Amino acid sequence: MIRYVIVSSKEENIKGYKQIIDKEMMGHDICYRYCIFNNNDKRLKSYCSLKNTSSVFIIDNDDEVNSLEVIETIRNEYKMYFSFIVIIDKNGVLSYEKIKKENSFMIDLLKEDEFSRLKYDVRYIYNSTLTRKKILTVIFDSQIYNLAYEDILYIEKERNSKKSIIHTKTDIVYTTKTLTDLEDLLDERFFRTHQSAIINLDNVKMIDPSKNYLLFNNDEKCFYLSRDKKKKLKELCDEQGLISTK
Repeated sequence: MIRYVIVSSKEENIKGYKQIIDKEMMGHDICYRYCIFNNNDKRLKSYCSLKNTSSVFIIDNDDEVNSLEVIETIRNEYKMYFSFIVIIDKNGVLSYEKIKKENSFMIDLLKEDEFSRLKYDVRYIYNSTLTRKKILTVIFDSQIYNLAYEDILYIEKERNSKKSIIHTKTDIVYTTKTLTDLEDLLDERFFRTHQSAIINLDNVKMIDPSKNYLLFNNDEKCFYLSRDKKKKLKELCDEQGLISTK
């Protein structure tokens, strides 16, 4: 999963960035979502403080958005293993020396007449994400199963047992590992929604807290949603671009 985080106050710019990204991502097998912020507000800070998957920040630098302040927010709050920042400097006032100071992120600075170069950044990000695919290896009945993280929908505890059942896009796999064991192995895209379940947020299409269920991209439903997890899940839903019914 790639999250394209667009920080811009202008709808026409947001539309233009999305058109370039959609065109470049078309036909690829990596899911992606958009998160849109109009300025460096509390919502952006909240997003950066969550455990997100790889994020690409596309920032307008103009009279409405101060990209240096946005970068400062990202630098202070965002702790994930991979991020890429693209700054569209319409006024031509920024330099690499100014924006790279004390920042370890990969940054590309585009002037207004270099706008089309965004497509090359998208290609680089896609290829970089491919190299970061993770595999969960489990053994059951002497069989070894290598499961791509992106293929896992959710994991549930087997009833009256400590074993776990892993639901993927195409199969169901049993393992003697407990949910706690698996939770320690998995990364930030997985969230414990119930004492008996872990879900993959990247594969969630809709969350309905009122009816206590989640709908995955393949239209499979999961009813493991405990009351004490709803607030945190709602935050993830709002900040990561998931669809939530009220």
